Amino acid sequence: MRYEVPNLGIEYADYGIVLGNEFTINTFKYANQPIYRVPLSNPTVYPWPEQKDFEAVRKNFLWFASHGFVHKGLDLVLEAFAQMPDFHLTVCGPISKEPEFEKAFRQELYETPNIHTYGWIDVISPEFMEVTNNCIGTVFVSAAEGGAGSVITCMHTGLIPIVNYEASVDVHEDYGVLLKNSLIAEIQAAVRRISNLPVEDLKSMSQKAWEYVRANHTKENFAKVYRNTIEQIIENHSQKKQTSSKQLVSSDASGGLRLR
Repeated sequence: MRYEVPNLGIEYADYGIVLGNEFTINTFKYANQPIYRVPLSNPTVYPWPEQKDFEAVRKNFLWFASHGFVHKGLDLVLEAFAQMPDFHLTVCGPISKEPEFEKAFRQELYETPNIHTYGWIDVISPEFMEVTNNCIGTVFVSAAEGGAGSVITCMHTGLIPIVNYEASVDVHEDYGVLLKNSLIAEIQAAVRRISNLPVEDLKSMSQKAWEYVRANHTKENFAKVYRNTIEQIIENHSQKKQTSSKQLVSSDASGGLRLR
């Protein structure tokens, strides 16, 4: 279970800034306020995994996220891999934080040979690099995200993303799979399709995913785009105020003042 306090800030704001993509922006459009997008920053970047054996890891995938496991689609991913014994799934997340979920999916989490539950993991640890170097891709099907930072982190390690639209991460067919409906059968089909690609294609997709986040999702790029966004908002707001001031007061036919 994961609770969020209702927030109507966008209804009272003059402008909005979001970290996700079109999906996140569309959830705020009802307020009819100007919305700007800035790229999600990733606190850690990783070198390109030169020594990765793509042939050896082609059937290994990772689910990596925080709690709110049903919201983030772990139940669907577990069920998908439980029916695919030839493919391996590593689960990295604070499973113990949700004992009811852990109890309901105990068989999938701990008693299914091809599913390996690691639990919480530090993204700057050697263990995280070992896990990601032993996987070909990450599978993430969320109900809604403001930009899935866990997916961005995985892409920084060279993992190929298999995600849905609601994950709010830009994924192009050159370096990942964007699911249409998040059904278990569709997840399975995407996993099989990626796993069956030639090694050269796997390496190419992995490197393109790594290059994309390196170019867009870093602290440096976030700072640059955020500064430009704030400067643009200030400029637009100043022009808006000047226009409003000119329209606020006008002379009527008798020379008096009339408010508009």
